[in-house]
Amino acid sequence: MKPTSAILLFAIAVSAGGCTPSALELIQLRPQKADNVYTLQDLMSRDTNLAKNIPPNADKILMLGGDSVIAALSLYEMEDLFWLDIYLYNGTAAPYYLDPEQFVLMDASRMFFRRLEPHEAANMFASRVTNIPPYQPKYTYDVRTATTGYIDSYGYYSGYSTTTVTKKEDPYNALGYNIGAAIAASRNKKYMNMAGTLYSTGLVAGASIPSTTTGYGGIFWLKRLNFPQPLRLRLANTGYEVEFRLPQQF
Repeated sequence: MKPTSAILLFAIAVSAGGCTPSALELIQLRPQKADNVYTLQDLMSRDTNLAKNIPPNADKILMLGGDSVIAALSLYEMEDLFWLDIYLYNGTAAPYYLDPEQFVLMDASRMFFRRLEPHEAANMFASRVTNIPPYQPKYTYDVRTATTGYIDSYGYYSGYSTTTVTKKEDPYNALGYNIGAAIAASRNKKYMNMAGTLYSTGLVAGASIPSTTTGYGGIFWLKRLNFPQPLRLRLANTGYEVEFRLPQQF
């Protein structure tokens, strides 16, 4: 199989599988069409065999490189950060160094976003984990009163009453706590899974991909409020730039 076909099929499998926790909003941005901008959809549509299985997000996956080194890039927006997913095939005879400092993300005014180290991005989600308070039972009380007595020969009534109080745990309180605790535990797990994903896949300085292998990594930037669009992704070592826009702007 040609290297180009290999990375295309790999990108299809990744885009179709999906590994993002459903509770965390993740929006894939679309590269703006230009003469030097090619997407996965552009490349797959040229091959009759691949064209039959074009994934729905193929127009949002940016393709770079040639037959020896080819990369599939996806830029995502999250609540607090931007995430660049990179899948790269290195078909050369030497390691290919993929330094995160090669990638610069800017807004429309060319103000750059601060790049986050993997541990910084991971901590943004790990810090969202909350403690689940201990269960505090709530009780209801069942009060029953029994009265016994008699009327004597003179017509006077004589009797007495006994009262029994039974304490019972409120089942609805327990049910509500169990449901709430389960939701909180599930949310915490998803935050920790995301934190683990960012930490384990984040690229650091000196990262390299061995010869004739496919590698994967992520680069993260801290998001600002009210930044002008479109976003601009620049490869610092080549000067190549691509504009990305949010889907609702199309």
